[in-house]
Amino acid sequence: AIKVSEESGILAGVLQKMSTFLKERERINKQIQGAFAYPAFILIASIGMVAFMISYVVPKIANIFTQMGQELPPITKFVISAGNIFSNYWVHMLIVLIAVVILFYTARAKIPLLRTAVDRALLSMPFFGAMLEKNELGKFSYMSAVLVQSGVPFVQAINLSAQILNNSVIKELFLDSAQKVVEGKKLSIALKSGDFQLDPSFLQAIAIGEETSEVSSILQNLSELYFEENKDRLDLLLSLLEPALMLFVGGVIGFIVTAMLLPIFSINIQ
Repeated sequence: AIKVSEESGILAGVLQKMSTFLKERERINKQIQGAFAYPAFILIASIGMVAFMISYVVPKIANIFTQMGQELPPITKFVISAGNIFSNYWVHMLIVLIAVVILFYTARAKIPLLRTAVDRALLSMPFFGAMLEKNELGKFSYMSAVLVQSGVPFVQAINLSAQILNNSVIKELFLDSAQKVVEGKKLSIALKSGDFQLDPSFLQAIAIGEETSEVSSILQNLSELYFEENKDRLDLLLSLLEPALMLFVGGVIGFIVTAMLLPIFSINIQ
């Protein structure tokens, strides 16, 4: 983008608008990180609590049952077995988990087919897929609007804006569509012919912009709309995430406690 701007003599204007875009993205990223801080703390603390119960508390109670020769219910046997496995092999499990994560990200970066498959799977996820798609469309719309308003040719603006996208499926769709625009097709039609169907509202808005020659202003409005929608979706997600985590962790701890209490109740009944 900077190279094209230098050649067109519009570097100052493009840099100013890009700085505004980058500042806004940084502000949004900080908001997201701050919003996820509390749920992340709850999750980490809960995992630590459950791990402590399984690896330390459960084995001690299990030894008492063993010494008494008490017949254990299936649920209790399951929890004790899980506790033994975790306490004996937690280091191995941690190493395997780290290795799998590193291997996955390395393979995703170096194998295009795997990266495409993963990105397509992410887009198909309920709720999160829509957030990801709209985030990518918002970035593309904003950058395209900045470049077009600064005098960059439309096809170049599409190609340059596609380069900032993280999802390879959407990125390739825009790059392929840019080539079809060079061949004479409209962008809205070219995008419809791809193997991934974008948000119909986005395609309709682009089509209207092409018909009225107001593509840049339409793209600017789309970027603001998508960023605002994602902010609302994120607020909704966080409002549901905290109680969901509490219920999940409470359920896991309740399951462990119940498994340990059942043999005690059996003793009292006998």
